[in-house]
Amino acid sequence: MKRLLYGLLLVVSLSAGVLTSSAAAAAEVVIIACQGAGPVLVVTDSSSSAGAPVVPVGGSCSQAVADLLGARLKLVGVSSPGVGVIYTLAR
Repeated sequence: MKRLLYGLLLVVSLSAGVLTSSAAAAAEVVIIACQGAGPVLVVTDSSSSAGAPVVPVGGSCSQAVADLLGARLKLVGVSSPGVGVIYTLAR
């Protein structure tokens, strides 16, 4: 009886691990790079995973971030490697 119970627990644990991995693989990620002079930052580059919103280059950086937050993506990283800012958002 204990072997059957342990076997069932193992199957449930393995299944949970597969579901977690599948959910992580289905994440939507958007990375945008912004640069500018003065108070206006412009999107200079962007990359979106499959199914994630696409951000056009040349638009307002603040509007792009606002639109992505409105699309229920969460800000998961901000870096400033020299000139400009890189935002990473995910859902």
